[in-house]
Amino acid sequence: MKTPSALQTFFENAKTQALSAIETLADADYRRFFRRRWIFLLSYLRRDKWPKIACLVLAAFAFYYIRLNVLDSAQFNVAIKPVLSGESPYSILETAPASVMVKVRGQFQHAPFKTQEGLQLQLPVKYKGNKTVDIRLNRRMFMDLVERDVSIVDIDPDSVKITFDEDTTKKFLVSKPETVNEPVLQNYTLDIQWEKEIEVSGPQSVLENYPADYTFKTAPVELAGRSRSFSEEVAIIRGPNTENLKFSKEKIPVKVFLEDTRVERRIDGVTFLLAAASGDGNRYVSDPAEISVSLKGREESLNDISASNIFAIVECHPDRVPEERTAFVGLRPREQFSDVEIVGEYKATISIEQPPEPEPQDNAEVQEALEAPEVPENPETPEKPDVPEVPEAPETPPDEPAAEPAAAEPATADEPPPPEAPQ
Repeated sequence: MKTPSALQTFFENAKTQALSAIETLADADYRRFFRRRWIFLLSYLRRDKWPKIACLVLAAFAFYYIRLNVLDSAQFNVAIKPVLSGESPYSILETAPASVMVKVRGQFQHAPFKTQEGLQLQLPVKYKGNKTVDIRLNRRMFMDLVERDVSIVDIDPDSVKITFDEDTTKKFLVSKPETVNEPVLQNYTLDIQWEKEIEVSGPQSVLENYPADYTFKTAPVELAGRSRSFSEEVAIIRGPNTENLKFSKEKIPVKVFLEDTRVERRIDGVTFLLAAASGDGNRYVSDPAEISVSLKGREESLNDISASNIFAIVECHPDRVPEERTAFVGLRPREQFSDVEIVGEYKATISIEQPPEPEPQDNAEVQEALEAPEVPENPETPEKPDVPEVPEAPETPPDEPAAEPAAAEPATADEPPPPEAPQ
């Protein structure tokens, strides 16, 4: 092994001394720097200290004034619901207190809590061998319930006591669901099928208070608007002291059987009544003229109905023929047959009846009528006899004398005398 030379030893010693001197100077500078700053801060605080103290007091007053008066504050009652986590042969028997008062503050543009109905804090707990556990509440547990701009000020009380008990399971009966309101059917039979047993688990000390034949009730079944059988689920109504009990089913299936007890019958010979507007002189006809109407109701009511108790009215319009129209069918008197229903709809084709054409006559009769003599318009006045025309006398020249008329021949008995010539 080589020994270091004298030159190397000299340089190592010089290096060590230089580093120690630098560290000493640095420490002295740092101490001097902080000493100067501290002296400056103290001198600054001592200068005009009373105005500074007054400003600090005013600032604190303004802070608390704004916090207490400008911001809104409210108190809400929040229920505590412990939730047992993990598998355990124990269940939660009691929570004391069951609810706490939470005071909040903020600018309530809306409700301070995310939900206003059923404020509840689900508190996870775990059984660790002790039947009684004290849990301290803090503000962070309630942060999921409030809005973002709302702060929790106080929780009263700030702790809850949870008691555990051995867990057990027991079977209970379920009563027959009740029905409310009436279905569309007027005469019907009703039958309900439901699940008659459920299992309930919870603290042994709680379930021991329920007798073996205890029966839980269910919510009612709504029949309004129903005309046929249906199925639905109805909720089980929890009794008192059941908040720590677990039901195998919160709702049970229910089947409701509705059967119509009415009978159906057809009535023949119902004539259409054709209704036209006043002043309409047309004569309307329907095709068909009669129909058979189906009725449904109690047999006692149907035995009293005939075709005279049924009317079928069809509206007629002269500008809408021929056209198939639906008749309005009803019963009279309606009060007597209010439980009878008319089944289906009935139609008729409406048209206007044309006047009958004259019947053609026999050709012989027509020919005889043409050859018959004409009858004078006024048979009481006799016709005048024809008067023969008299020829005019020939003209004679002025120099010649007029010829004397010839002597007329005497008229015979067979011929009438000729008429005299006009003067």
